[in-house]
Amino acid sequence: MTLGTGMVNNQRRANLRQTIIITGIASGIGLSTATAALNEGARVFGVDIAIPPATLQQHRNFKFLQCDLASAPDAADDVVRACTDAYGPRIDALLNIAGVMDHYGSVDTLADATWEKCLAVNLTAPVKLMRAVIPFMRGSATGGSIVNVASKAGLSGGAGGVAYTASK
Repeated sequence: MTLGTGMVNNQRRANLRQTIIITGIASGIGLSTATAALNEGARVFGVDIAIPPATLQQHRNFKFLQCDLASAPDAADDVVRACTDAYGPRIDALLNIAGVMDHYGSVDTLADATWEKCLAVNLTAPVKLMRAVIPFMRGSATGGSIVNVASKAGLSGGAGGVAYTASK
C-alpha cells in the first residue's frame, strides 16, 4: 500500500458517519461538496432555497430542508432541529456555502432590498447557524468544524458589487 492510499483510507474512515450541515446545496460549490462528502461516507444535511438534483436526494445518507435563510426568522434553529431529528444530536461540521450576488450594483443604484438580502444570506445566516451548532460541537468529545466560504471579492473593492463584497 502506498502512503497516499493509506492516508486516503484513513480519511475515509474518519468521515464515516460524520454529520455535516451544508448550505447552498442545490448547485455549484455546495452541490460538489455534498457529493464529495457523501462519497466519503458522511451523512449530509443540506439546506437551500432551491431543490437539489434528484441524484443527491436519492442518496441514503442525504436529508434536505428547503429554507430561505434570509427571511425565516428561526431558520438556523429550524435547520439544526431538522438535522438532529434526522441524524441524532451529533453535528460534526457546518459548511456555510450559500451565497447570493448583487448583480454588481454600485452603491448609488443598489436597492435596499438587494443590500439586505445579500447581508442576510452571506453574513447574518452563517452567524446564526454557527450559534445554533456550537452547543452541539462543544458537547461532543471530538468537537467540530465550521467552514465559512468567502470570496476573493471580499479582499478588494470595486465600483460594483458593494453588497456582495461587503458580505463576503
